[in-house]
Parts: sequence; C-alpha cells; structure tokens
Amino acid sequence: PNPLSFYLPSKSAGRESIETLIRRFSFFSQFPIFMPDKFEKNLKIEKILEDHKNIHIFINHWNDDPKLREILSGGFLKQSVKAILSQTNSSV
Repeated sequence: PNPLSFYLPSKSAGRESIETLIRRFSFFSQFPIFMPDKFEKNLKIEKILEDHKNIHIFINHWNDDPKLREILSGGFLKQSVKAILSQTNSSV
C-alpha cells in the first residue's frame, strides 16, 4: 500500500475507483486533521473543561475552505459533547 494512495491496496477495488477515492481525499493531505486518538497534539478537551482559571478560544479563521471549517467545527463539537457526557456519567 502506498501512503500517497492513503494506504489503499490496489487490489481491493478497480483502479478507477481507487483513483477517484484518492482524488477526493487528496484534499486532506494538505490538512492532516484526522489523527489517532492517542496523538500527542490532539486537544485534551476533558482538561480544558476542568480548567476554570483560563479562557479558551478556538478559531478556524486560518482556513478559507468552508468544507474543512465544517469538518473541524463538527469534530470539535463532537469531542466536546463526548467529554461533557463522560464527565456527567462519571459524576453520577
């Protein structure tokens, strides 16, 4: 599997299908926003929620692409809701 092809094996589908996928996902090679859960640079939402001394502001104005903004905002909201629910469930 080739990292430039997002590690897709060439035998799993027709070459044309794989090339279509690569074209559609090549956008993300410019913005590596999908990382493993344990990636060291990931936001620690739980710690941020527990920090009552500081104000945290999250922006995505550095990005002009509306699709990427939507993905980033949705991912951040999903992480936030998950962290809030886990804190609520652990305190009950």
